Amino acid sequence: SIRYKTKMKVRDLLPRNAVDGASTLFALVMIPVGYLHGVFTIAPTVFPVHGVPEEVRQENLSGYYWNVGLMTYLLINSLANYWLVVATDTSCRRVALPVVSQPGWEFCPHCQHHSPPLSHHCGVCRQCILRHDHHCFFTGKCVGHHNQRFFFAFLVNVTIAAVYATVMSFWAVSILVGGFSLVLVPAMVFPVLAWLLGVVPVNPVIMFETSIALLTCTGAGGMLALQLYQLYHGVTFHQLRRGRKGTGGRSFFGNMESALGSRWWACWVFPCIPSPLPSDGLPSFPLGLDMANRDSTASRFSRKVVKNA
Repeated sequence: SIRYKTKMKVRDLLPRNAVDGASTLFALVMIPVGYLHGVFTIAPTVFPVHGVPEEVRQENLSGYYWNVGLMTYLLINSLANYWLVVATDTSCRRVALPVVSQPGWEFCPHCQHHSPPLSHHCGVCRQCILRHDHHCFFTGKCVGHHNQRFFFAFLVNVTIAAVYATVMSFWAVSILVGGFSLVLVPAMVFPVLAWLLGVVPVNPVIMFETSIALLTCTGAGGMLALQLYQLYHGVTFHQLRRGRKGTGGRSFFGNMESALGSRWWACWVFPCIPSPLPSDGLPSFPLGLDMANRDSTASRFSRKVVKNA
């Protein structure tokens, strides 16, 4: 067998194209900006502790600290899991690959090695990914066997943070305008337009951050729902979008353990909680794959060569 070097270099951590770079920059800027917005704008509005009578301050102090503490916890969790998605090598380089092809394995003409089932060559990352799920342009990295746990935990924490920020932002804006109104709902979706028309006489920065929280809630929540759907059916996104069937033979909890580790139920609580995976990403037994419908990297490469000939 052949074992490739697993040490990641600095260039392996950086986005490889403009789309990934812009998306990564957006994510790394908006996550801390949302936190600062919550700590210095939303929390003091909902739980005022400055410029109020001492009795009111004492009543709001516990709510203010709980609010800031929860947002700090979600920020640390989100950024830590984000970093682990980026820094974890999930390519075929980290495992010993056989020199002779095995049943169900295919030869990757780009990487020049045999790749196991469920792996896929990513044209952006320029390497084969173990149990390839998808290429995430918000991290600039592929989600695969060894970092799906961190990607899932990242989505859980970001979704919770976005839902919490949306609710608290609606509460804060309602306080600022003197009460809740149905007009606030479209105003949150189109904050600049609502501010220009004078529909909601609130600082446009607050409205803009609230709309970002609402959009993040929708986007991250949708991706989390998709991940849960995949785990329920035992498929990767790469399989799902090609209409392939899952491996079968496992329950939902079995799929969760296979993808997220033995402590899948707690891995989203904190990234340092150990959750060992049951395998290294290589099949130890024949998988129930639909080999007849499998559109492999090798076959796509062959068709490309024939087409350009």
